[in-house]
Amino acid sequence: MRTHNRRRFLQTMTAGIGTVPFFHQEWFDHLANALMPFKHLIPEEAARDEEFWLPIQQAFHQSPLFINLENGYMSPQPVEVMQAQFANIQMINERTSFYMRRRAWDEVRGVTPQLAELAGCSVEELIVTRNTTEALDTVIAGIDFEPGDEAIMCDLDYSSMLQAFEQQSHRLGLVRTFIDLPLHPESDEQIVNIYREAITPKTKIILVTHLNNITGQVLPVRAICDMAHEYGVEVICDGAHSFAHIDFKIPDLNCDYFGASLHKWLCCPMGAGILYV
Repeated sequence: MRTHNRRRFLQTMTAGIGTVPFFHQEWFDHLANALMPFKHLIPEEAARDEEFWLPIQQAFHQSPLFINLENGYMSPQPVEVMQAQFANIQMINERTSFYMRRRAWDEVRGVTPQLAELAGCSVEELIVTRNTTEALDTVIAGIDFEPGDEAIMCDLDYSSMLQAFEQQSHRLGLVRTFIDLPLHPESDEQIVNIYREAITPKTKIILVTHLNNITGQVLPVRAICDMAHEYGVEVICDGAHSFAHIDFKIPDLNCDYFGASLHKWLCCPMGAGILYV
């Protein structure tokens, strides 16, 4: 197994640090230098070395009241990120309407190319949203469903997406088809075939969760999308827990729509997400 040098490890740990403008180079260099003595370790060895994790631990404020074992709902922000966020809040509070009318959208447009580079897509394919729910609900609400059209989903998919499809069933007569996914599948092919068997001539869309927040299961999204496209069916991919957590680029999945949050594995402030179309 190849050895990760200190800079490669940090880039992996922060999922593209430097492409998201919440870290200062000085902080990056300080942490990289602190990890220099461990550069000879492979990831498995580093993971078991308490001294290795100490400078990383010191980059975060932690509550003494409990031990946080869940980062999927919201990742903690390093002190550097919080300080940048506080400074930004103060700046907006000072400039109020002038900032919101003259500067806000320019900054959103400014960060989009960096996010597109991280995602591996073009700027024209990416939209900055407030979170995954807003991103995917926008897609679900925007599809031109006819009465009797079918959408395939799983009961382990995220509740906000399921509720959005339920709303469309009441409004437009959409038929929701639920499949059961095994917790211990025999193979990726078994998963793909379960989705395949649910497709009918009325199927219009499939919802697939890339990395399930309940079970931790990673679905073979690319294989599912390739199969679905053979039947003329589009795929919505919920990547809230996979983006910046698993090493991939969005186009690798061959999905038609992809939504993700930036406040999970990218350690960004709450209120940031992306939609790929």
